[in-house]
Amino acid sequence: YYFEKIIYMDIYKAVDKKSDQQVTLKFINKDKFKNYDMRKEKEIVDLCQSEKILKIYDCFETEKNFIVEQESYETNLYEYIKENGPAQDNLSFFKGVFLEVAKALKFIYDKGIMHRCIRTNHIFLVNSDNEDYDDLKNSVKLGGFNFAIYIRDNKSEPLDTIFYTAPEIINGEEYNEKCDLWSFGITLYQLYFGKFPYGFKPSKYMVVKLIGDEEGFNYEKTNLPALDDIFNGLLQINPKKRLTHEQFFDLVFNYDFMDEQENPEFKKKY
Repeated sequence: YYFEKIIYMDIYKAVDKKSDQQVTLKFINKDKFKNYDMRKEKEIVDLCQSEKILKIYDCFETEKNFIVEQESYETNLYEYIKENGPAQDNLSFFKGVFLEVAKALKFIYDKGIMHRCIRTNHIFLVNSDNEDYDDLKNSVKLGGFNFAIYIRDNKSEPLDTIFYTAPEIINGEEYNEKCDLWSFGITLYQLYFGKFPYGFKPSKYMVVKLIGDEEGFNYEKTNLPALDDIFNGLLQINPKKRLTHEQFFDLVFNYDFMDEQENPEFKKKY
């Protein structure tokens, strides 16, 4: 049955008759996404397969659509935020999603993959027995590898996902895997505040204008020093000033980086 619509894609819930398991089917319009390579996406997802990555079971095509059969999920982070609001009042949930997606990022980075389209729509919540998603370790998965490439095949092609896209891509400059860290920073910010650092309903013109002013790019602070440090490290317009993957992982996976007295709730393990 019909499940979700994205600009160039319709998503359906279905049952695979061979395996008798629930799946989701991505119907990708060939006219709207002409450069899509479904076999490349499956190849990359198979290479990166782990409990942190949404599985792809099969792919095929019709005259009008590419069809990707993938693991079933209950919702994505974008829809969760729409229904439940920002996570700044639910720090346990925020930290759980944050850490699980960071693990997925480390996994694909170690495999030499650049995702290039990290966003709330591509973070999926699965296997929940209740609305609170208490067991986030088994529920949060990264998917949406539609634009993923190998880091060794780094390209300079533009991407039409402007609200999450790194400034160097928007500006038509060469870019590298650090673009994923900017996108992850935007995603985290949206999860925490329920809005973009550009505002609630930014226009493309506003985004381009703001990222063109490195000194004037200011955004709301969380008042959690360690989290503000992370946003400051990820949301650097100049990629040379942005954290590297190694720096980011060293920071995030060091559980002593939080000051327990200043941030007792965020310090707790979810």
